[in-house]
Amino acid sequence: MSTQTHSHHVADLNDRDLCDAEQFNRLVSFREIDMNAIPSDLRVFDFCWSLCAFEHLGSIRQGLAFVIISVALLRPGGVAVHKLR
Repeated sequence: MSTQTHSHHVADLNDRDLCDAEQFNRLVSFREIDMNAIPSDLRVFDFCWSLCAFEHLGSIRQGLAFVIISVALLRPGGVAVHKLR
């Protein structure tokens, strides 16, 4: 069964046309990364979203490290959402 919750391209994020395509393309970026090795060049975001990430991180310690790093990626006032299934 395919849940279609994993994106491979920025276009996948707006496939239901919830946002005007031109505005979406101007404001949204997408990059696949290893959640256990977040690159140091990822910084100053308004929003961080993870979906079903914790069961893929490997341990509670790695999950906690991921949450801490994801908050460090945000601008002041930014929001991180970590959704479980």
